[in-house]
Amino acid sequence: MTIKGKKALGVALVILGVIIAIVSIVLIYEASTSYEAVNLIKDRYEISQYFGTVASDAIRAGSLLQEAQSYMTGGVIGAIFSIALFIVGGTLISKSKKALQETNT
Repeated sequence: MTIKGKKALGVALVILGVIIAIVSIVLIYEASTSYEAVNLIKDRYEISQYFGTVASDAIRAGSLLQEAQSYMTGGVIGAIFSIALFIVGGTLISKSKKALQETNT
């Protein structure tokens, strides 16, 4: 691969890393809102006993908890993958710049 090709690949990896980082942030935010919803359901649990909606609240809380855990897992994995892309892309860009400087001198 040519020096310019390595630099272009590095730039593409860094851009992909930024996109994945944004998606990871959104997933982690969604996880936090799902955790908040579970806490709200738990807070109103005593009230729902009087209205007979305890079973539906428990089912909804369980599904929200699973949803939150899935979002959090995806967000953390995405963040780790994003960091790896930044490192690899940055290394390729750095090495291609050094090689280009050595070629010009």
